Amino acid sequence: MVSVTIKNLTKKYGETVAVKDLNLEIKDQEFFILLGPSGCGKTTTLLCIAGLLKPDEGEVWLGNELVSSSGRDMHVTPQKREVAMMFQDYAIYPHMTVFKNIAFPLEVRGKDKREIVERVTTTAKLLGISQLLDRKPKQLSGGQRQRVALGRAIVRKPRVFLLDEPLANLDAKLRVKTRTELKELQRKLGVTTVYVTHDQVEAMTMADRIIVQRDGVTEQIGTPDELYNRPANLFVAGFIGSPEMNFTDCTLIKDGKKLWLDAKEFKIPVPAEIVPKLESYVGEDVIMGIRPEDLYEREFVKEGTQKNAFRMTVDIIEHVGPYLLLYLRKGRLSLVARVKHTKAGVGQEASIEMDLSKIHLFDKKTTKAIL
Repeated sequence: MVSVTIKNLTKKYGETVAVKDLNLEIKDQEFFILLGPSGCGKTTTLLCIAGLLKPDEGEVWLGNELVSSSGRDMHVTPQKREVAMMFQDYAIYPHMTVFKNIAFPLEVRGKDKREIVERVTTTAKLLGISQLLDRKPKQLSGGQRQRVALGRAIVRKPRVFLLDEPLANLDAKLRVKTRTELKELQRKLGVTTVYVTHDQVEAMTMADRIIVQRDGVTEQIGTPDELYNRPANLFVAGFIGSPEMNFTDCTLIKDGKKLWLDAKEFKIPVPAEIVPKLESYVGEDVIMGIRPEDLYEREFVKEGTQKNAFRMTVDIIEHVGPYLLLYLRKGRLSLVARVKHTKAGVGQEASIEMDLSKIHLFDKKTTKAIL
């Protein structure tokens, strides 16, 4: 198994820059996810690692082996990189049985028949599809086809798995189940895995680390916890989390030794521990962010902790399993709160509190995180 290192990689399609100056180090046996909206450069990055695309600039390393270099004008072919790639379209052969589909990459490499049978049987058992080996793809469900495609990748014993939205064609319930199975399988195999998705929930639940990309540029690299609790900028803060983070324009004002965030519809004190970091922003407009789960109804806050309540009208209440989503409005301000209980009904006012220790502040000009 190997690490994957990308140095100053740039890839263009004509005048369009798909990936710009990407630097990335994926650790050996890590489950690493490329995350971002459509057109951000995720799949292009994956194809450059696979060798299906040649970078215009930069280098790609698999362990200590240089496999692509614009400076040295060298590019190792996909067949020699010993990587396995799985696409959203599983591309399994309809005229072949499950056994033949999984065995195909071994057959084209001229492996001994006894070895082929042994490796296919072991792989099928690992994936729980031993009973399907004599079936054709048309006799399989979507989840079973996905396992066959995965088996065809596993049987080769690659150095790196490259997965391009492999769960996108599954229904919601099966996708959740397969996420867990795929993560467990990767742990058992110990294979470095690079996984592309636009689904931030999928990324947060599966990844050891994540890179968030936008328009070919790296926005942030970190663990799921780092991206969620310490977003580097406004884009990452809004992209990670469901429902997404609430944002509102505020002015930072000073009253004696205290700093306040004034959003016109409400005014809240800045926690004392972060005041020194904000002195240079006094009188400036900033963007405040707060996640829905960090908003509460005052009636359900412990006595003595009510410090910053403000009233808003409940427009919509959504029941989502064990919690409620309250869509709140006051003047130009709209917020979403995720709560377990509410005393307010639609059209009524609710007294809202926010956890001041969980607020995020962003520079309005640069959109970078201030804290």
